Amino acid sequence: MQQDKFKQISNDLMIFKKNVFLANEFDHNPIAKSHKQFNQDQIAFFIQQWALVANRYITNLVQIEKTISNDGWEIVVTMIQEIIADELGRHTQGATHYEVLTQGLNETLSVDFSHLTPSKTTETLFKKMDHILSKQTPYIIGTLYAIEAKAIDELLMFKQLMLSLSKNNLSKTMQIFLDGHINEWEITHLENLNNSIYKYLIPEDYDKFRSGFEDILLALNAWWININQETLRSQETTTA
Repeated sequence: MQQDKFKQISNDLMIFKKNVFLANEFDHNPIAKSHKQFNQDQIAFFIQQWALVANRYITNLVQIEKTISNDGWEIVVTMIQEIIADELGRHTQGATHYEVLTQGLNETLSVDFSHLTPSKTTETLFKKMDHILSKQTPYIIGTLYAIEAKAIDELLMFKQLMLSLSKNNLSKTMQIFLDGHINEWEITHLENLNNSIYKYLIPEDYDKFRSGFEDILLALNAWWININQETLRSQETTTA
């Protein structure tokens, strides 16, 4: 019964994601709609900020593991540790996923990653994430579930964007990063969460779990909208 209820909640949240999340489909994404207007500096700016957000995930995972480790969610903690091991290079010859990502982006679009700082929009997202991850465990697990649930669709959208920006010329490293996540790693992560969260989630916590899922996607939506505006404004600054 508990597993069946979780499946029902999960199905409802996947519908929410499909209907609401702005990186779920290429045609609905603000950056995807605007990218053909971007000059090289704007492309670099957006790519750098997206990479910073992607890299923040490992920080969030470590924070989530630490926060929930004493709350009795042992199997979920183990799943988080497995995801961290993947992010730190278990399947990529010791290179972290961020290192593989930035190498692939540099090879494909000649973007420099040596001196990165979060923009105002990205810093706002990071502060929101810190606030979200300070809440109760069921809410935090909802955010983790959302991040894994949205990963494949967002990466498919990002791949389409990269193909457009690179004129269908992705580097081998970029292809490895995208294919590994889309076809293997993210599938395993979500399956493991589906097979473990329901064992700990009690009816009193269903609403907190849903809220965590929805709130992180809405925070990411705000980032996509505002990073698009910030990228477009950077052209005005450059040409002024």
